[in-house]
Amino acid sequence: MVVSPYTLGNGQRLEFVPVNESTAPSTPSTPSTPSPQSAASSGTRTRRRAPKACAWCGKQLGQLATGRPRKFCCAACRQRAYEQRQQLKGTGIPADAVIMPQEVAARFQDELFELRCAAEDILTAAREGEPAEEIAELADEVVGLAKRLEKIRGQQ
Repeated sequence: MVVSPYTLGNGQRLEFVPVNESTAPSTPSTPSTPSPQSAASSGTRTRRRAPKACAWCGKQLGQLATGRPRKFCCAACRQRAYEQRQQLKGTGIPADAVIMPQEVAARFQDELFELRCAAEDILTAAREGEPAEEIAELADEVVGLAKRLEKIRGQQ
């Protein structure tokens, strides 16, 4: 499958993939990153958006067939985001600032430290030639720690 990534000026990442993968060549006959105009005019590629998360709660959003990509999973999340923007007007706090209670920030820092230590354990085990099973166990621990960190956003 031929995949050509593009990044728009607003940071949105687009990927063009063959429409019919069974007839697509295994190696590209043109440069690996053709211009967006040539890809769009050839008619052999379509735009695919990566799944996004709700800008308010972080819930995974479904793929839309057409139209503008969604920012929020529901009307309630859209309303909460609007209310927050209105409360921040005139305060000097940036709209993209993360505001959390001090105890949540402290827990976040502690769990980041745990994650770094677990990653260092993997590095040490690999350098010392430990068996793959032990490295896999350590990697599972890192994944578990990362998942815990991802959930902090919803626990405020």
